[in-house]
Amino acid sequence: MATRGARYNLRSLKQAAMSFMSATRLARIERYLWREFLGAFIATFVVLMLVSFGGIVVDLLSEISRGHMPAGLLVSQLGLRVVIFAPLILPLALFLGLLIGIGRLYRDSEMAVLFSVGVGPRQLLRPVALLAVPVVLVIALVSLWAGPLAERRSQAMIAEANRSLLVAGLEAGRFIEIPGGGVLYVGDLSADGTRFGRMFLHSEDADGSVNVITAREGELFFDGDLDRYIRLDDGFRVEGMPGGAEFRLMRFQRNEIQAPDRAQTLDADDVRLAPSGVLLRNRDAETRAELHWRLASPLLAALLAIAAIPLARTEPRQPRYGQLMLALLGYLLYTNLMLIGRSWLGDGLVPAWAGLWWVHLPVLALVSWLLMSDGRLPRPRGGAGMRRAIRISDLYIARAVVIGVMAAWAVLLMLDVVLAFAAELGRTGGGYTATHAVIYTLYSIPRRLYALFPSAAVVGSLIGLGGLAATSELTALRAAGLSRLRLCLGAAAAIAVLTASMVLVGETAGPIGEQRAQALSASARSDDMIIASYSGIWVREGSVFINVGQGLARGSGADAFVELSNLRMYDFDPEGRLRSVAVAEAAEYRAEGWMLSGVRRTRFGERSAELEVVAQERWNTTLDAEVLAASVVRPRYMTTAQLGSMVAYLRANESDPGEFAVAYWARWFYPVNVLALCLAAMPFAFGQLRSGGFGKRLFAGIVFGLAFFLLDRLAINLAQVYGIDLRAAHLIAPVSVLGVSWLLFYRRR
Repeated sequence: MATRGARYNLRSLKQAAMSFMSATRLARIERYLWREFLGAFIATFVVLMLVSFGGIVVDLLSEISRGHMPAGLLVSQLGLRVVIFAPLILPLALFLGLLIGIGRLYRDSEMAVLFSVGVGPRQLLRPVALLAVPVVLVIALVSLWAGPLAERRSQAMIAEANRSLLVAGLEAGRFIEIPGGGVLYVGDLSADGTRFGRMFLHSEDADGSVNVITAREGELFFDGDLDRYIRLDDGFRVEGMPGGAEFRLMRFQRNEIQAPDRAQTLDADDVRLAPSGVLLRNRDAETRAELHWRLASPLLAALLAIAAIPLARTEPRQPRYGQLMLALLGYLLYTNLMLIGRSWLGDGLVPAWAGLWWVHLPVLALVSWLLMSDGRLPRPRGGAGMRRAIRISDLYIARAVVIGVMAAWAVLLMLDVVLAFAAELGRTGGGYTATHAVIYTLYSIPRRLYALFPSAAVVGSLIGLGGLAATSELTALRAAGLSRLRLCLGAAAAIAVLTASMVLVGETAGPIGEQRAQALSASARSDDMIIASYSGIWVREGSVFINVGQGLARGSGADAFVELSNLRMYDFDPEGRLRSVAVAEAAEYRAEGWMLSGVRRTRFGERSAELEVVAQERWNTTLDAEVLAASVVRPRYMTTAQLGSMVAYLRANESDPGEFAVAYWARWFYPVNVLALCLAAMPFAFGQLRSGGFGKRLFAGIVFGLAFFLLDRLAINLAQVYGIDLRAAHLIAPVSVLGVSWLLFYRRR
């Protein structure tokens, strides 16, 4: 009995020792994994913060330039904006950090070693939780408390600065645009922004009549805490229709006008400023929507942290971090659904009890399914298994093509941005500094993405398919029964999705970014200039204030010239009295200078107005033609609808639509050209490796793409010369290259 008891105790001690050693080993593995995940998270967070920091700086500088915020608040508002946007940045940083950290374990075969000691995907939950739980708690703290507090502080600082004209971005000798439509200019401004001298205020009614107010000096004062007024001393007021003889002239010793709110501050009752405790006590739809939105950020982070475990799995032959792009698209889809749900909940379209749970619960179910099925090996049987394999092969090819396109896109964009920034640095001088060049280049990135995508799609699809061909994976897929055409269609499907996103960029971010870049460049080059959204460009030359409504680029090559329309010039005497108003139908700038046509000038006397009409006259101005040309409407600044309206307008006025018609149909044929070009170049990715190597075929495919662009340009030019329908001209290049590609395709069978 004693021997049996001793054996039992010895076995118990051995089991306890093994359990302790196993627990110690797991604790060491968990600490190692936690450190790996933490390092990846910190690196990702730093990168995202730098990117977000740059975007926030650009937005703040844009608000300052538009007069929504004083320049002195830049640093403080920057810090507060970082806190406000943290609930959206931290979940993405956690998600991408875990994807990178776990993906590295698979890539370096560390997960295979961990599998051998019993650490599977589900055992990763503990080290992931050790990192995710503190991050989720921080996100909850920021979303529920620090974020609304930062929002309230930000609005309070702007509201306090709103007690001065400096919040408008108003500086002596510069035009600013005021809300509701109008342009303001002052010659002198006090240090505290409450007193000014030599003021010019222009506004326009819906019927086209103008209201011009000038004053020798003035002062900003308050009636109560919110209502702001401007007191004007010793000034003039003129009302009438430019180009006519009927005007109303007044002179005043003192006049008080109410000033519009300058800053885009939130209302004191806005739910975005309310503390979370207040939101809990209220039951209206808008309050419920805001509360669910604040709760959504920590839930988003928690679900994404769990989803990173199955999504980070990579097979040996998969591209490095190939899942990152799909994961990022999933994150964008999730956050967009949250935004839509918030809007619907606030509008009462979704019942309050549903909240945003209709978004979170399906994601939770999907994440649970992914986690439970992670590591399982499906065993397809029969025809269903073959069909499933084919679908998987389509996704595999699409992923390889997308990664190739993104890599080519990034390289082309980097080169283009560097060259563009170098060109902008060469144009610095005067008020246009290196900082303006940086912002200008950043604004132009969406348009550059749109323009570079066709080239990136061709090169990237060749790289993606060529990489599969180099590793004989295309050969294996063809042996499995997939034809060349099927493989190309799988790659084309991925290109089609990216093309659709670029069409959206070309209609939204591209034109908006170009307009802001041009406005920034023009205003920085001239201290006495602004591009107003309602009335075009404003510039001052001595005692003359000039307004240009719109401009068009005419002709091409040596015959190119700039034509400005709806040009107005307000001439004042030293006392601030309006001497004349001139309206010109058009102003053309050629090598010999500016020429005005259709001029109607109204001269003002003490008690009368006299109209003078001149067919043409020379405009002797010292203003830089490049500055005035900033109002030129270029196709890249316009959406497809705006291009169509411009084409119709020019044709209605019996003018040649020229490049506007070309750009209009180019927008419509953009997806057709991209898909046709990629399909036409894909046969070059196939072939035997000993027939010249992939590099040779890649070069041939790129040359083929260049031939496409040259043929397309030639067809459009011939159509413009001989009056051929532009739609037929745009079809020539894609039809031709597809025909040639079809012959090459079947020749290589």
